[in-house]
Amino acid sequence: MLKELLEKNYQNFYINEEGIIVGIENPKNRWKISDPAELQAHYIIKIHKIKEQLRVLGNYEPLKKKLLQYEKMLKKLTTTINKL
Repeated sequence: MLKELLEKNYQNFYINEEGIIVGIENPKNRWKISDPAELQAHYIIKIHKIKEQLRVLGNYEPLKKKLLQYEKMLKKLTTTINKL
């Protein structure tokens, strides 16, 4: 999967009529996710790294916000993958 697709912040995911998962970045930008398992693994790794940083830095608000965002995207992607 392209690195630029991994780094996008998706608002939601859905399955199109072709059976491919599509990530919605904003109402105009939608991206076909060719390998959702790779994106899911990327999110898990990112969440783990952020938690490690928070353990070192303590209560750092920008990291906490980023962690919540990745956890939310992971939850939505996992729900969509399970629908396949």
